[in-house]
Amino acid sequence: MGTESYIGSICLFAGGTTRGTIQGWLPCEGQSLTIAQHEALYSIIGTKFGGDGTHTFKIPDLRMKDSSGAPQPWGDHPASMICVDGIYPSWD
Repeated sequence: MGTESYIGSICLFAGGTTRGTIQGWLPCEGQSLTIAQHEALYSIIGTKFGGDGTHTFKIPDLRMKDSSGAPQPWGDHPASMICVDGIYPSWD
């Protein structure tokens, strides 16, 4: 993990999120991001996971759910992380 990863890549991080986040990565918790601050990621995923598409977009929520469907905090469990600052992928 790091700035050598492709923007939009999702990986499982065994360290959980209790120590904070890793530079250039965010936990996949369905949060809303501003397009202005994350233009590169927005250009890759758009509003596939939500957002208004004018000012905001959302990243996927990949947290485990309990029996009622409510998302569970990562805590010390492995966390799915998305790269928000890295290499912009090029397609041939």
